[in-house]
Amino acid sequence: MAHRETDFQMQNNKANSGSFALNDTLEKKLKVLVVDDEPIQLETIRRGLLLNDFDCVTARDACTALKILEGAEGGSFDVLLTDMNMPGDCGGDLYEQARRVRPDLPVVMITGLAWTPAIESLRQMGLPIVQKPFDPDELVRALKEVASA
Repeated sequence: MAHRETDFQMQNNKANSGSFALNDTLEKKLKVLVVDDEPIQLETIRRGLLLNDFDCVTARDACTALKILEGAEGGSFDVLLTDMNMPGDCGGDLYEQARRVRPDLPVVMITGLAWTPAIESLRQMGLPIVQKPFDPDELVRALKEVASA
């Protein structure tokens, strides 16, 4: 899995060549709550987002993420980025619970699954879903798009 992290960092070096604009075009850094049950995936995403000038807080499960959203820091997040398929409450469950706490919080889902009825339902609701393995630029664009909508 360390190979994926290197790929993520290397692909984001494109920012130095001007292939896409970094977060400097926004007035402030976007703060993202990242939720994934796979520690290596979670750390890879965190590092990649930090390289792209995002602020990140991570959680390994939906319960922890919900506690963070309900806490003092909960109102400071610009986007919730969550894995769709996790043990216990899945990303769809977290989405529903997060809507009760922060109805204004944009959500981006990530998944390694190609298609399920649950994924299709979320897509029909207009939720952005980014397929794993994802291109780092695609993830950055999705986060910026939902935050600015």
